Amino acid sequence: MIGRKFTWYKGDGSSMSRLDRFLLTEEWCLAWPNCRQVARMRGLSDHCPLVLSVNEDDWGPRPSRMLKCWKDIPGYNLFVREKWNSFQVDGWGGYVLKEKLKMIKADLKEWHKAHT
Repeated sequence: MIGRKFTWYKGDGSSMSRLDRFLLTEEWCLAWPNCRQVARMRGLSDHCPLVLSVNEDDWGPRPSRMLKCWKDIPGYNLFVREKWNSFQVDGWGGYVLKEKLKMIKADLKEWHKAHT
């Protein structure tokens, strides 16, 4: 189990235990060798929700997409240029580029919704 050490917590925090588990067959484990039991943060319950994960790879945030056809829409180039120049970010070059790309990604999502 990954994520948390215990799956159950007494209300006053004086007692904790690993009560909750998945029961898997040997065939399941052979078919899904990378499966893991992940304990998430508990909310209102005294039990942590468990997730059976078959892929533990974290690829990070999704990359931004730009469609070639966008450049043919009137006003696209001007929109991107004005947005890019309006962002004020201080730091070294790589950091500035990363932050500006992150900011323009959100604006391009909104622009795309308005133009489809």
